[in-house]
Amino acid sequence: MRLPAYTLSAPCELAGIGLHSGVESRVRLSPRAKAGVDIRVNGQPLRLAPQRMIPTPLRTTLADGEVILATPEHLFAALHGLAVLGVLIEVEGHPEVPILDGSAQPWVELIDSVGRVPLATPPAPLVVQRPATYSAEGRVLLATPRPLGGFEVECTVDFPSQLIGRQYWRGVMTEDVFRTQIAMCRTFALQADVEAAMAAGLLKGASLASGVLLTREETIANPEGLRCPDEPVRHKVLDFIGDSFLSGRCIQGSFSLTAPGHTANIRLLQAVAAQETSTGEPTA
Repeated sequence: MRLPAYTLSAPCELAGIGLHSGVESRVRLSPRAKAGVDIRVNGQPLRLAPQRMIPTPLRTTLADGEVILATPEHLFAALHGLAVLGVLIEVEGHPEVPILDGSAQPWVELIDSVGRVPLATPPAPLVVQRPATYSAEGRVLLATPRPLGGFEVECTVDFPSQLIGRQYWRGVMTEDVFRTQIAMCRTFALQADVEAAMAAGLLKGASLASGVLLTREETIANPEGLRCPDEPVRHKVLDFIGDSFLSGRCIQGSFSLTAPGHTANIRLLQAVAAQETSTGEPTA
């Protein structure tokens, strides 16, 4: 089943600093008449494919030879959630996508600012054809076929912080659900984890404007608080939506996620993509 797919009505761009580098970059999105996601990093092509998405600490990275692009998951979540499947992505400056407010909402608003037009030939989705699992270090992820089509996610997280604790979210990922329940949910971190990451040379661009900080005193450092009570688990769903854009197409199947993270997400999704490779062609 081929669902509607879009390209942009006009070019648009955003600039900001990278979460881990702390250095500015600019991302320009341009229309593409045919289905496909073209990426250029400082003028160098970077091919989007499952094997080129690699997990790195606290983020996802695309790597094609010496060309890399760090932290694309929130941008990819917006493209996936809004089915923008024909687009040219040009990154200038440091090869890290800006963190912005730590959610996919700025990218959604950017796309909405220029509008979308349907692609004449939507691409086939990446379909879960048989069960696949990934389990390691307390993370358990399962993908199963969904005969009725669509993209269903259930996600459970359990953190020692009383501000999060055990949270659960489940839904079928329509565009409306993505827009109203997922896109605005920001990345988050415990203060101890932030300090450890900074000591390792990461999170150089982190601030209260780029995500939610949970303090040792069990308070939320951000004056505005959470955008919804279960924002942390919903952000984990957002990350999974972004990571599941590893083929530049929408995904079809049911996914059960317990304590997901970028490494687990990508390993599960690469297993799903390998199912398609074994059949020789995309499943319509």
